[in-house]
Amino acid sequence: MLKKRLGKRFLFSGGLLLAICCGAGLAMATTLQPADFTCGLCGQKFSDQMVGSFSTGGGDSEFRPRYLGMNPLPHFVHTCPQCHFTDYSHEAKFSEAERKEIRKYLEGYCRKHNCSQLKPSQKYEILAHTQELRGLPPLKVAESYLRAAWMADDENNRLAAQRFRQAASQRLARALEGREVKEDLRPNLTYLVGELNRRTGNFTEAMQWFGRVQAPQPWLAALVKQQRELAARQNAAPAGMPAAD
Repeated sequence: MLKKRLGKRFLFSGGLLLAICCGAGLAMATTLQPADFTCGLCGQKFSDQMVGSFSTGGGDSEFRPRYLGMNPLPHFVHTCPQCHFTDYSHEAKFSEAERKEIRKYLEGYCRKHNCSQLKPSQKYEILAHTQELRGLPPLKVAESYLRAAWMADDENNRLAAQRFRQAASQRLARALEGREVKEDLRPNLTYLVGELNRRTGNFTEAMQWFGRVQAPQPWLAALVKQQRELAARQNAAPAGMPAAD
């Protein structure tokens, strides 16, 4: 188990990936606490519940953590009740051009969706799209789309989950093409592109990405082997981590 307190809780970090795959540390149930925010886009003040602590103990083949107690993912992001801008901390600064583009996007989104009752998957979708408008690195955008996919799974929205996985895979591939990804994370994230392709039924691409993984850790080598076999059978079903030797 790995105990986590506050912070940004980004998935694509070596410590959290190690805990997801192997387990480590002390268990602590998810806790929430009230917090005040000032919207980074429109300046509206609002209150929301934020995560005070959480623990992970293992995960699945997409590195989705298994949390002890309540799932904290819906509470990592906070949506302004006035303009519906969504962010982790609302501490971002914008240029006027960025502000204009984000407002235009949110207005269009809310014409198509009921933004007074956004689902967690939609909040992460808004986060991902506005991160891209702000020019954030593809790796951060990929993480937001991946979390949107997991939330869509929980909401039983298969089509949205498929779309978000495809978006996450595309951004991860883009990040791996550049220098954004640290060397120690490249095998993990190369594998993850393959797994996201498998989950969306792109089995040929999945096999190609699995074949690129240089796995220094035994657990990753076992995981790649397991998921390659599923892709070869054209099996797109969710999968757990392989049993430890």
